[in-house]
Amino acid sequence: MKMKEEQKKRKIVDFPDPVIEKYRRDYEEELSERAWNDMEKEYEKKKNFEEELEKAMSINYLENPFKKEHNTKKSFVGWQEEVEKNLISWSELILEDIPPISWLIEKIIPVKGVAVISGDSGSCKTYIALLITHSISEGKNFLKKFGSQRGKILYIDEENSLISIRERILKLVSEVTDMEEIYFLQGKNVKLDDDIWKLRLEELIIKIKPRLIVIDSLVRFLQGDENSARDVRKIFETIKYLLDKYDVSFLILHHTTKQGSNTPRKHSMRGSGDLSAFPDTVNMIIKNKNRITVIQDKNRHMEPIPAFDINLIDAEDGSLFFEYQERSGGIRQTKAEQCAEDIKKVVIENNIMSITTDEAKKRFYKKEKNEYDYSYNAIIDALQLLVKKGFFKSEKKGEFARKEEI
Repeated sequence: MKMKEEQKKRKIVDFPDPVIEKYRRDYEEELSERAWNDMEKEYEKKKNFEEELEKAMSINYLENPFKKEHNTKKSFVGWQEEVEKNLISWSELILEDIPPISWLIEKIIPVKGVAVISGDSGSCKTYIALLITHSISEGKNFLKKFGSQRGKILYIDEENSLISIRERILKLVSEVTDMEEIYFLQGKNVKLDDDIWKLRLEELIIKIKPRLIVIDSLVRFLQGDENSARDVRKIFETIKYLLDKYDVSFLILHHTTKQGSNTPRKHSMRGSGDLSAFPDTVNMIIKNKNRITVIQDKNRHMEPIPAFDINLIDAEDGSLFFEYQERSGGIRQTKAEQCAEDIKKVVIENNIMSITTDEAKKRFYKKEKNEYDYSYNAIIDALQLLVKKGFFKSEKKGEFARKEEI
């Protein structure tokens, strides 16, 4: 066994650096057969990487990371030196001349940052994204309210057809002479968790030099499972690489769950929790007839902006106008939140220690003969909200007990 381990140690320098790095931790912690076999398989996959890259892309001058021979020991030492060079102490960080946060769209999309707009299908996410891109292309205020910085935009759409995009643009802007700064890439099966597409996007950024890249919509850009934190993390690794290297921001459009209209908060976004953890801002939208409500559920750099409405105005000539309107009452409670408050009040006032889903339905369902007017989904969401807030605990499906400390 000792001899085999020594052979592996000597042979490891024959593998390219990226392959070694991927399995270094497993290998150093335990010289397992599985780690070694995985490394050999990965190396076989990467052998023909350069040839596949040339076939799939017309990028000849980008450096291929697998082209050069690597010395593992030297590379690792170089990496240590690079890390030590970039270490910064507490006092140095305080004294460092770091510029304040800058906004591509004021309070919504930070420069070199990521913003998410999430809502149900048909909630006008694409319309709002097109309005944002038009504002940036002209350097004008978004909704005549939020300031913008002028720049080029790369709009990547894997959900809508070119005809659909064109129709929406013509509804928003009758004159297209000032829209030369917006570039569309549609229906090319772009995958953000794919190494080849990572390099393709890098090439587009080098050529176009966009200030903003729009992703419409996120689930179409993922090869893996949107509910898997591991799969979703690959997308954000690509985005972070591009953010760190280039002067670019990302606007990501994403869908909410089917019950999202009852719970318009970041936890109603479809998929892994990383989808709300990574972005700088998360902006939830709810459409009700000719009005869109925008709720900023997260802002990493400041207090979230107050909720506001966007009025949709249909003109006689077929144009569609989006008009900003303040909300006097702040964030309007959703049905689920209202229902959660009513459930909590009834439980406390009547000293109820536990409640089932069926009991809650009898008390609060709109079709029952009572004073309340809640849908079945709103009641379910309300019970879950009370679990998340720590009022209830649910050890068995459909049963909710008050916590002892409440």
